[in-house]
Amino acid sequence: MMDRRIAALERAASFEVIDRRGRRILAIASGQIVVFNGDGAPVAALLATLHGGVLKAQAADATRVVSFGAGGTSGGLRIEEGDAIRLDLGRQAAGNYALRITRREGQLAGIGESRAQSGALLVGDGEGRLRAALRVVDGKGTLDVFDGGGTAVGSLGEGKTGGVFTIADRAGNGMVQMGVNDGRYGVVLAGPRAGFPLVPSSGLPGSYFLGCAAGPSCRP
Repeated sequence: MMDRRIAALERAASFEVIDRRGRRILAIASGQIVVFNGDGAPVAALLATLHGGVLKAQAADATRVVSFGAGGTSGGLRIEEGDAIRLDLGRQAAGNYALRITRREGQLAGIGESRAQSGALLVGDGEGRLRAALRVVDGKGTLDVFDGGGTAVGSLGEGKTGGVFTIADRAGNGMVQMGVNDGRYGVVLAGPRAGFPLVPSSGLPGSYFLGCAAGPSCRP
Protein backbone atom coordinates (compact mmCIF):
# COMPACT_ATOMS: atom_id res chain seq x y z
CA MET A 1 0.00 0.00 0.00
CA MET A 2 2.72 2.52 1.03
CA ASP A 3 4.91 1.52 -1.91
CA ARG A 4 2.08 2.24 -4.34
CA ARG A 5 1.53 5.71 -2.83
CA ILE A 6 5.23 6.57 -3.09
CA ALA A 7 5.37 5.35 -6.67
CA ALA A 8 2.32 7.48 -7.52
CA LEU A 9 3.99 10.57 -6.07
CA GLU A 10 7.14 9.90 -8.04
CA ARG A 11 5.17 9.68 -11.28
CA ALA A 12 3.05 12.76 -10.54
CA ALA A 13 3.76 15.99 -12.44
CA SER A 14 3.35 18.01 -9.21
CA PHE A 15 2.38 17.73 -5.58
CA GLU A 16 1.63 20.02 -2.65
CA VAL A 17 2.39 20.14 1.05
CA ILE A 18 -0.59 21.13 3.21
CA ASP A 19 -0.49 22.12 6.88
CA ARG A 20 -2.90 20.85 9.55
CA ARG A 21 -5.39 23.60 8.72
CA GLY A 22 -5.47 22.63 5.08
CA ARG A 23 -3.41 25.58 3.91
CA ARG A 24 -0.94 25.06 1.09
CA ILE A 25 2.63 25.84 2.22
CA LEU A 26 4.72 24.22 -0.54
CA ALA A 27 4.09 23.23 -4.14
CA ILE A 28 6.42 21.34 -6.45
CA ALA A 29 5.86 21.17 -10.20
CA SER A 30 8.02 20.55 -13.22
CA GLY A 31 10.97 22.92 -12.96
CA GLN A 32 9.78 24.86 -9.92
CA ILE A 33 9.34 24.83 -6.15
CA VAL A 34 7.05 27.48 -4.65
CA VAL A 35 6.68 28.42 -0.97
CA PHE A 36 3.50 30.12 0.34
CA ASN A 37 2.86 32.22 3.44
CA GLY A 38 0.07 31.67 5.98
CA ASP A 39 -2.45 33.50 3.76
CA GLY A 40 -1.69 31.35 0.74
CA ALA A 41 0.31 33.96 -1.16
CA PRO A 42 3.47 32.76 -2.98
CA VAL A 43 6.53 34.45 -1.40
CA ALA A 44 9.51 32.38 -2.58
CA ALA A 45 10.35 30.13 -5.50
CA LEU A 46 13.17 28.09 -7.01
CA LEU A 47 12.84 27.95 -10.79
CA ALA A 48 14.67 25.99 -13.48
CA THR A 49 14.84 27.19 -17.08
CA LEU A 50 16.34 25.86 -20.27
CA HIS A 51 19.45 28.02 -19.76
CA GLY A 52 19.87 28.25 -15.98
CA GLY A 53 18.12 28.69 -12.67
CA VAL A 54 16.56 31.44 -10.55
CA LEU A 55 15.96 31.86 -6.82
CA LYS A 56 13.14 34.37 -6.27
CA ALA A 57 11.59 36.05 -3.21
CA GLN A 58 8.72 38.51 -3.27
CA ALA A 59 6.38 40.53 -1.08
CA ALA A 60 3.02 38.97 -0.32
CA ASP A 61 1.29 41.47 -2.63
CA ALA A 62 3.92 40.84 -5.37
CA THR A 63 4.81 44.54 -5.58
CA ARG A 64 8.50 43.87 -4.93
CA VAL A 65 10.49 40.93 -6.27
CA VAL A 66 14.12 40.01 -5.65
CA SER A 67 15.68 37.37 -7.88
CA PHE A 68 19.11 35.81 -8.11
CA GLY A 69 20.22 33.49 -10.85
CA ALA A 70 21.96 32.87 -14.15
CA GLY A 71 20.83 32.33 -17.71
CA GLY A 72 22.25 32.03 -21.20
CA THR A 73 23.59 35.60 -21.59
CA SER A 74 23.09 37.25 -18.20
CA GLY A 75 23.16 36.53 -14.49
CA GLY A 76 23.22 38.22 -11.11
CA LEU A 77 20.86 39.98 -8.71
CA ARG A 78 17.74 41.91 -9.73
CA ILE A 79 15.14 43.91 -7.76
CA GLU A 80 11.80 44.75 -9.38
CA GLU A 81 8.91 46.97 -8.27
CA GLY A 82 5.72 46.39 -10.19
CA ASP A 83 6.71 46.04 -13.85
CA ALA A 84 9.90 48.11 -13.47
CA ILE A 85 13.44 46.86 -12.84
CA ARG A 86 14.91 49.05 -10.08
CA LEU A 87 18.32 47.39 -9.59
CA ASP A 88 20.30 45.05 -11.81
CA LEU A 89 23.68 43.75 -10.67
CA GLY A 90 25.70 41.23 -12.62
CA ARG A 91 26.50 40.16 -16.16
CA GLN A 92 24.61 42.17 -18.76
CA ALA A 93 23.35 40.83 -22.08
CA ALA A 94 26.32 42.47 -23.88
CA GLY A 95 28.76 40.48 -21.72
CA ASN A 96 29.94 43.34 -19.49
CA TYR A 97 29.45 43.41 -15.70
CA ALA A 98 27.72 46.37 -14.07
CA LEU A 99 25.39 47.70 -11.39
CA ARG A 100 22.41 49.59 -12.86
CA ILE A 101 19.78 51.51 -10.86
CA THR A 102 16.76 52.35 -12.99
CA ARG A 103 13.18 53.61 -13.06
CA ARG A 104 10.48 53.19 -15.67
CA GLU A 105 11.73 56.40 -17.27
CA GLY A 106 15.30 55.15 -17.66
CA GLN A 107 18.59 54.74 -15.84
CA LEU A 108 19.29 56.76 -12.68
CA ALA A 109 22.83 55.55 -12.03
CA GLY A 110 25.24 52.89 -13.15
CA ILE A 111 28.74 51.75 -12.35
CA GLY A 112 30.83 48.96 -13.75
CA GLU A 113 32.39 47.71 -16.96
CA SER A 114 31.46 49.48 -20.18
CA ARG A 115 30.92 47.66 -23.46
CA ALA A 116 34.39 48.92 -24.42
CA GLN A 117 35.71 46.89 -21.44
CA SER A 118 36.74 49.96 -19.44
CA GLY A 119 35.33 51.37 -16.20
CA ALA A 120 32.35 53.73 -16.29
CA LEU A 121 30.14 55.69 -13.88
CA LEU A 122 26.85 57.12 -15.19
CA VAL A 123 24.38 59.43 -13.40
CA GLY A 124 20.87 60.27 -14.64
CA ASP A 125 18.12 62.61 -13.48
CA GLY A 126 14.64 61.75 -12.22
CA GLU A 127 13.41 61.26 -15.78
CA GLY A 128 16.16 58.80 -16.63
CA ARG A 129 18.16 61.17 -18.82
CA LEU A 130 21.95 60.89 -18.69
CA ARG A 131 23.37 63.99 -16.96
CA ALA A 132 26.96 63.04 -16.06
CA ALA A 133 29.42 60.35 -17.10
CA LEU A 134 32.87 59.38 -15.85
CA ARG A 135 34.51 56.96 -18.26
CA VAL A 136 37.48 56.13 -20.47
CA VAL A 137 37.31 57.28 -24.12
CA ASP A 138 40.08 56.26 -26.52
CA GLY A 139 42.24 55.29 -23.56
CA LYS A 140 41.83 58.66 -21.79
CA GLY A 141 39.84 59.45 -18.66
CA THR A 142 36.89 61.80 -19.28
CA LEU A 143 34.20 63.47 -17.17
CA ASP A 144 31.24 64.78 -19.20
CA VAL A 145 28.21 66.79 -18.06
CA PHE A 146 25.05 66.75 -20.22
CA ASP A 147 22.03 69.04 -20.48
CA GLY A 148 18.44 67.79 -20.57
CA GLY A 149 18.66 67.22 -24.30
CA GLY A 150 21.68 64.95 -24.07
CA THR A 151 24.25 67.49 -25.29
CA ALA A 152 27.64 67.53 -23.55
CA VAL A 153 27.97 71.08 -22.14
CA GLY A 154 31.04 70.46 -19.98
CA SER A 155 33.99 68.11 -20.28
CA LEU A 156 37.12 67.47 -18.24
CA GLY A 157 39.68 65.05 -19.56
CA GLU A 158 43.12 64.32 -20.91
CA GLY A 159 44.48 66.18 -23.92
CA LYS A 160 47.63 65.72 -25.99
CA THR A 161 49.90 67.59 -23.55
CA GLY A 162 47.90 67.53 -20.32
CA GLY A 163 44.44 68.15 -18.90
CA VAL A 164 41.68 69.88 -20.92
CA PHE A 165 38.49 71.52 -19.61
CA THR A 166 35.80 72.55 -22.12
CA ILE A 167 32.52 74.44 -21.63
CA ALA A 168 30.08 74.19 -24.54
CA ASP A 169 26.86 75.93 -25.57
CA ARG A 170 23.48 74.21 -26.06
CA ALA A 171 24.56 73.12 -29.52
CA GLY A 172 27.66 71.41 -28.16
CA ASN A 173 30.09 73.99 -29.56
CA GLY A 174 33.11 74.58 -27.32
CA MET A 175 32.91 78.17 -26.03
CA VAL A 176 35.57 78.11 -23.31
CA GLN A 177 38.58 75.81 -23.22
CA MET A 178 41.35 75.52 -20.68
CA GLY A 179 44.44 73.47 -21.31
CA VAL A 180 48.19 73.24 -21.65
CA ASN A 181 50.09 74.40 -24.73
CA ASP A 182 53.05 72.13 -25.52
CA GLY A 183 53.59 71.58 -21.82
CA ARG A 184 54.88 75.16 -21.40
CA TYR A 185 51.84 77.44 -21.09
CA GLY A 186 48.51 77.37 -19.35
CA VAL A 187 45.92 78.60 -21.88
CA VAL A 188 42.29 79.77 -21.58
CA LEU A 189 40.48 80.33 -24.89
CA ALA A 190 37.04 81.92 -25.22
CA GLY A 191 34.66 81.67 -28.17
CA PRO A 192 32.62 81.99 -30.19
CA ARG A 193 35.65 81.56 -32.48
CA ALA A 194 38.52 80.67 -30.23
CA GLY A 195 42.03 81.10 -31.57
CA PHE A 196 45.25 83.04 -31.15
CA PRO A 197 45.64 86.44 -32.87
CA LEU A 198 47.30 86.54 -36.30
CA VAL A 199 46.17 83.02 -37.19
CA PRO A 200 44.36 83.52 -40.52
CA SER A 201 42.21 80.40 -40.29
CA SER A 202 40.69 81.59 -37.01
CA GLY A 203 38.93 84.68 -38.44
CA LEU A 204 38.62 87.34 -35.79
CA PRO A 205 41.11 86.84 -32.97
CA GLY A 206 39.72 84.90 -30.08
CA SER A 207 39.90 86.07 -26.51
CA TYR A 208 42.50 84.25 -24.46
CA PHE A 209 44.73 84.12 -21.40
CA LEU A 210 48.24 82.79 -21.86
CA GLY A 211 50.42 81.70 -18.99
CA CYS A 212 54.09 82.55 -18.71
CA ALA A 213 56.70 80.02 -19.73
CA ALA A 214 59.26 78.94 -17.20
CA GLY A 215 62.55 80.79 -17.13
CA PRO A 216 63.72 84.39 -16.74
CA SER A 217 62.62 85.53 -20.20
CA CYS A 218 58.99 84.56 -19.60
CA ARG A 219 58.03 84.86 -23.25
CA PRO A 220 56.75 82.50 -25.99
